[in-house]
Amino acid sequence: MALGYRFNNAKTRTPLRATVLVTVVVLILALFTPLGVLAESTSAVMLAVFFVVNLALIRLKLAKVAAPQGAFLVPIAVPIAGALSCVVLLAGAFLLGA
Repeated sequence: MALGYRFNNAKTRTPLRATVLVTVVVLILALFTPLGVLAESTSAVMLAVFFVVNLALIRLKLAKVAAPQGAFLVPIAVPIAGALSCVVLLAGAFLLGA
């Protein structure tokens, strides 16, 4: 078992150190960053995360990894469209300076 697991909550199995670290970072950003900048940054980060998730789904589809029993299945066009839309939205925000 990895060393970091000993810092997980025994009941919920959530990583305690990571939860505290993220809470502190969010608190600091919320206190010292203007709301507009924080909102734009959050939007960009969320689009980047969705882009990476869609890339992972594409990779799983191409590798023909079997989905777990009862999983929601979509054609490969869905994560491709999701990844492309994230890139377009990120590029548009960057090019328009939003």
